[in-house]
Amino acid sequence: MRNCVVCGKALEITVTRDGSYRGGNYFGIIRSGIGDYGVAELKNGELIRTISWIRYFWYTLRDFKRLLLKQYEELEYWECDDCCNDDV
Repeated sequence: MRNCVVCGKALEITVTRDGSYRGGNYFGIIRSGIGDYGVAELKNGELIRTISWIRYFWYTLRDFKRLLLKQYEELEYWECDDCCNDDV
């Protein structure tokens, strides 16, 4: 039993013998807490920096330490058919 990441709906995933699945759309594993900061955003067609380079450097070191010491949580990214079709 899994949940949709977008809407939270419960998904019942059925895996067949050949490894294919039904009941949801799988997009891989994401690492929670790694790269969770925004460096730049697009305004009027230009990229504008949202954080200073010192803070960016600090966040990069923090993420590097988390990767080395495996201080993150790996989560499976599942979406229901309704949410996946809305993105297209």
